[in-house]
Amino acid sequence: MTGDRPRPPVVTTWSRPSQAVGLFVRGRTARTAAPVALVVGTILSAVNQGDVLLAGAGPGTWVRVAVNYLVPFCVASLGFLSARRVPADGATERDPVPNRSGDDPGRRGCGQDPGGNLYPPAPRRKDSPVPHRPHTVAFDVVETLISLEPLHDRFVDVGLPGPAWQRWFDRMLRDGMALTLAGDYAPFPEVAASALRVIGGGRLSDDDVAHVLDGFATLPAQPDAEQAMQVLTEAGISVTCLTNGARESTEAFLGRSGLDRFVDQVISVAEVRMWKPPRAVYDHALARIGRPAADVALVAVHAFDCHGAHAAGLTTGWAARLERHYAEIFTRADVIGDDLVDVARALAALPAPA
Repeated sequence: MTGDRPRPPVVTTWSRPSQAVGLFVRGRTARTAAPVALVVGTILSAVNQGDVLLAGAGPGTWVRVAVNYLVPFCVASLGFLSARRVPADGATERDPVPNRSGDDPGRRGCGQDPGGNLYPPAPRRKDSPVPHRPHTVAFDVVETLISLEPLHDRFVDVGLPGPAWQRWFDRMLRDGMALTLAGDYAPFPEVAASALRVIGGGRLSDDDVAHVLDGFATLPAQPDAEQAMQVLTEAGISVTCLTNGARESTEAFLGRSGLDRFVDQVISVAEVRMWKPPRAVYDHALARIGRPAADVALVAVHAFDCHGAHAAGLTTGWAARLERHYAEIFTRADVIGDDLVDVARALAALPAPA
């Protein structure tokens, strides 16, 4: 496993002045305010007290220098807190669990993104049942369970910028979806190689492409994957994987990372020759699992995946650690959390089916 990917930042929202003061005292504003204070304070000190400092400053000068740094720090902190104020409606703390207050069982839960922006409750479609604790959770795999960050070094090895792996993966998803929309299909390794050659401007050799893609055999699990699966299995919820990748490579990853002890089966889109998110992919997964849509939840870090699963009637859970903001164009997920563990706990806490 890798610890390279940082945990999502702590949500910092407030509705009462005492909460804002608490955030300031606990240093939540420091990451934003300190760099501002350092730059502005240094400039002010150089302009206003530079000559005195060079000549030998007395105590009074140092007080003025301190004020030069303190004032912009406070102003930047106020700006930080102002942007994170939310209405005093009780929604000031993160709660990825859907609304269980009983006030309006026909509404989705309300969460927040890691920047503190509220995810407003989204109304259920009339034909959608109120979510209950699932019998089975199907995890997306690439980026949800597998960390792609170690590919950075392999991109550098073949002369590409390390961060280009992100653009490559986005293009691969786009190309796979485009083929599906056109009524065609190509498997994950083929689309991955094609997208890599495009990102490389046609300059990569076959050996270069192989070197990058061979890295998939060594990729680790995301830091939150094991605990999330453990939460679910301890709650009596079975775990499945639904992947755009090949079943064999996914099973190899699960075995290598030790996650295979939690997973009942791996379902690949290759079985229906479509890339997610067409409904047929999720319908096929339901047939393989042997449960109705209301008994199955799809968990992913990609909002488009949750949107597709919701259209097929599945309960959905979205972890914010990758995209940070849930795109408004997609149907809101039933459960939203910072990471997979948050989402797993929220799903396990849903009411039992009637």
